[in-house]
Amino acid sequence: MQGRLLLPALPVAAVLWARAIDGFDWRFFLRGAVGIVAAVNLASLWAGLLAGPVLAGGLGFVPTAEFYDRVLGSYYRAVVAAAVPEAAPAILVWEPRAYFCLPGCRPDDLLDLWRVSGPDPVETWRLQGFKSVLISWRGLDYAVEVWGSFSQEEAERIRGRLRSLPVLGEWGGRPGRPEYGLYQLR
Repeated sequence: MQGRLLLPALPVAAVLWARAIDGFDWRFFLRGAVGIVAAVNLASLWAGLLAGPVLAGGLGFVPTAEFYDRVLGSYYRAVVAAAVPEAAPAILVWEPRAYFCLPGCRPDDLLDLWRVSGPDPVETWRLQGFKSVLISWRGLDYAVEVWGSFSQEEAERIRGRLRSLPVLGEWGGRPGRPEYGLYQLR
């Protein structure tokens, strides 16, 4: 059906509608409409809050570890692994978030710890007392591709050096290309 063919009928419909609602009690209608809309909005808001991360995690409807795992993903699993006594203290490299990192690890507050840690950062970190290094591989890719911090050759040398370390765990991403890797320094 084509609505534009009904346009000539609109003036007639408007007059008939006006006559029909002339004796209508608008206050009752408006209060009812506002009440229904407010009730639907409140129900929708509460349903969203109860199902969402704020109340689910904050009020304990979901176990804490499950909540953090859902919200932070592979980052949470990697940082928890870096905090165990066999890996701590760890140094976190190329990751801007430092949630849950302290006191088990030192965050990369400069996002460039590789450059400021001397000619062989792995050996420098070993001498500083760190047991492991937690790498954000996406952060390294971002530093190479977007910031231009490293050339492709230098990035491959860094990847090779870090992948030569014993693996304590890798999380996220796809096989052979994890998002996070925890590698033992000593």
